[in-house]
Amino acid sequence: MEIFRKIVIMIIMFLIAHSVFKAQESMRYFEELVEREEDLRLLSMSDNGKWIAWQSMYESRPSELKIASVNGSTPMITEAGARLWQFIGGDKIIYMLGSDAKYRNLSSQKVLTFSDVRRSGYSKYLDKVCIHHDDKSFNRLDFYDQDMNIVQSFFHVRRVVEVKNDVMILRKNGAEDELIKYNGKEEIAIFKSPSQIYSVSDSGMQSGGWLVRVQGEKGLKMFYVSPDLSSTELSYDSKNQFDGIQQDPSPVGDAVLLNLETKRSRKMGWWTSGTGRILILKTTLGMVKK
Repeated sequence: MEIFRKIVIMIIMFLIAHSVFKAQESMRYFEELVEREEDLRLLSMSDNGKWIAWQSMYESRPSELKIASVNGSTPMITEAGARLWQFIGGDKIIYMLGSDAKYRNLSSQKVLTFSDVRRSGYSKYLDKVCIHHDDKSFNRLDFYDQDMNIVQSFFHVRRVVEVKNDVMILRKNGAEDELIKYNGKEEIAIFKSPSQIYSVSDSGMQSGGWLVRVQGEKGLKMFYVSPDLSSTELSYDSKNQFDGIQQDPSPVGDAVLLNLETKRSRKMGWWTSGTGRILILKTTLGMVKK
């Protein structure tokens, strides 16, 4: 009887152990299934149509940049943690990996690595690769041709933006902030200010020009810079600093529609580039802040 009881117990223990093993196997299967599950994002293609790149997102591991040839002639390239990639022409790509920028020739598989980089990219308008280094390299901005020969450098750069077909560089120049337009061959000073230049945008007017926001002591200031580089500070009712300035689409060809926000109210205004540079504002109903 005792022997029979022991046999029964052993059978029960075997069944339990087998069930646990099967459960563990099932768990591992589902974990592997989840691990293999990809969420594909940001699909892009090279200019010559030979290469595609995308971001694979996973449940439990870092995202991956994947680059593949359309005809499958070369092995797929995988770079875990890569971001901000951009194809350059037909067979080149640049992307960020941590604080490094990687410039890869997809045909030769040669890779150039740049360290201490804030941001990298490619300007189609200039046909130039740009590498913006961090403060370890004095916030230097380097422009390269597609053969990676350096063509121009700027120091103490805070930001570089493309405004339509203009490449704008915001940098510190001594005691002043300076806004530069770079055309690939020469630099043109657009605007200077003793205060920090906050942003620049296209005016949207038929006559051209730019809108420049400057950080004042009591808020944001707005300047219009015309194509001939003359500047006008916008104001309303003797007030030239606002808590917020937003540019809205204008139905008038040579006028700018602005939302000017203060702590008490938000106002909408028209500014035209005609004679007298008139700024007319009206309070927007329902936008009063307590």
